[in-house]
Amino acid sequence: MTARPRRRGNNEGSVYQRPDGRWAGAVTLANGKRKYTYGKTRAEAADKMAILLAKVKQKKPLPDDQITIRQFVRDRWLPTVQRSLAPKTVTSYTQTYDDHIDPYVGRLRLSQLEPWHVQMMMDEIEAAGGSAHQQKYARSVLGIALTLAEKWGTAVRNVVLAVDPPRVEPKEVEPLTVGEARALLGVVKGDQMAVFYLLAMCTGLRLGELLGLDWDDIDLDQAMLVVRRQVQRNKGGGLAARTTKTPGSKAAVALPRIAADALREHRRATARLSGYVFLSAAGRPLDPSNVRRHLRRAMTDAGLTPRSPHALRHSTATFLQAAKVPPRVAQAVLRHANIRTTLGVYTHANLDLQREAMDGLDSLFTHDPGNAEPLPHPTAIPTATDRNESARTGTEGN
Repeated sequence: MTARPRRRGNNEGSVYQRPDGRWAGAVTLANGKRKYTYGKTRAEAADKMAILLAKVKQKKPLPDDQITIRQFVRDRWLPTVQRSLAPKTVTSYTQTYDDHIDPYVGRLRLSQLEPWHVQMMMDEIEAAGGSAHQQKYARSVLGIALTLAEKWGTAVRNVVLAVDPPRVEPKEVEPLTVGEARALLGVVKGDQMAVFYLLAMCTGLRLGELLGLDWDDIDLDQAMLVVRRQVQRNKGGGLAARTTKTPGSKAAVALPRIAADALREHRRATARLSGYVFLSAAGRPLDPSNVRRHLRRAMTDAGLTPRSPHALRHSTATFLQAAKVPPRVAQAVLRHANIRTTLGVYTHANLDLQREAMDGLDSLFTHDPGNAEPLPHPTAIPTATDRNESARTGTEGN
């Protein structure tokens, strides 16, 4: 007598193809309800089902089949990250989701999202005229949201990880030369912004960090400062101070004598011993937008190409490189978490440094270390073709 096939019990799964051609994985739970996973191929649906089965056996929370990406992002993820991220970052995430993510995948349920949906989203952004950076950033924002969804058990997996980001060419930032730095400081001499720009170029502090600098953060006797906060603009308007992100960002920063002297004179002129170092005429922290406008105007007055405040930070790296400061020390000054970031900025050698390097090569090839006489100038060695041509025309030896 042939045994009848055993029916699948609870906490077991099955994979089948739907009428629309997609594959589905189904898991029957202990309460008799069924959970489903979907994929374009049988293997994809089976892989998702295996993850689901593992969660069931480990008694972990199961993903919500009904919640959409829009509901998760707006009702759960964004309210959560608001408590830990800078207002500027939250604004960036929200705007990117509204402009580049929601129109393409917002209505999909989390359980329906597939890698090809993410690729389609990036393709649509490109078709609408979006840049490669916008595509990459939209993918990153969605991926960050899905990481939390997976951690909470709201999603089975983060499908963004299966999609390669587009290649983005790094944006070139043109640092100032020493001559340009002097010209900039010359046109703002006597203004507190001269101290502001000098400090930016000597220390590599970011704009928000300079705006948030307090006199209590500075020890002029020891010629050092500590970055503890940043001032940024809130989404709803107004400025807000928040602590810096990482312990590395809060490391002590040494001051060159010229910067310490400038700060000492600035404190004497303002007669302030506490509070923000740089204030507006109204007694409030400087507005980052006003600083950007002031810098552009000052650079134009100095006959320079207008640049953003971030160019001043890149200038610090260039000046350190010109002073032959080792990359590891430059990393500490710039407070980069990774030495690769420092090297990426540090290799932005200007033309003067390149000429200095070429002079070294010139000296190497034209002087013999064991002989006071310079090496003979290299001459071309005639090839066989050259010799045959010379013999034919009778010009050899002329």
